[in-house]
Amino acid sequence: MEMLEQRRGEFARGVISGPWSGVCDRLQGQAPVGSRIFPQTILQCLSEAGWSDLGMCHSRSNPVKKHLFVAPDFVGSKSAARDALEAGSGGPLSRVK
Repeated sequence: MEMLEQRRGEFARGVISGPWSGVCDRLQGQAPVGSRIFPQTILQCLSEAGWSDLGMCHSRSNPVKKHLFVAPDFVGSKSAARDALEAGSGGPLSRVK
């Protein structure tokens, strides 16, 4: 919950989407030993922190729909949120020609 409110790690961009099992796996490494993070727990924490559920969203540049949540201070359309999600998801790998 602290990471969510302080917008650190997975939540730094202010936009997050499923698959929720992948988000759980990434957050599990930072959880206390012996605890387990479930997708429903993440969805409940997002709701309690005031993040908005935008539902399934797509844009012209990203036609595949994803279930999005945005931070309380997010200003923009659903398609802008979808584009923001993809803009920040470069990950540790990059294409080399």
